[in-house]
Amino acid sequence: MLAKSYRLPIQLFYKKTGKVFRSRNFLLKIFVPETDHSRLGVVISRKVSPKAVERNRLKRIVFNVFREKIGTLPTKDYLVILSPNASRLDKPEFIKEFSKILTPNT
Repeated sequence: MLAKSYRLPIQLFYKKTGKVFRSRNFLLKIFVPETDHSRLGVVISRKVSPKAVERNRLKRIVFNVFREKIGTLPTKDYLVILSPNASRLDKPEFIKEFSKILTPNT
């Protein structure tokens, strides 16, 4: 899991505008950082999965991928919003697509 200092308070950034990147299953918003390190926030609605267990599993996967790539990413604030199709992907596909949208757009 990601340390609390690296988590973005999503309630403050959800309606803000930033640089936006889209894929079929993800929406990535990038903001100018307010701290000296990168932070990540994840928004997963009930439309993605009605079960909280599944939503938390997806959130853990996103945080773990971000934790592995945090050294290679520039210092910015990232907000990831999952689409309902994201829950239908298996774990390797999910990680591959998330890594793809996170890496080249920085």
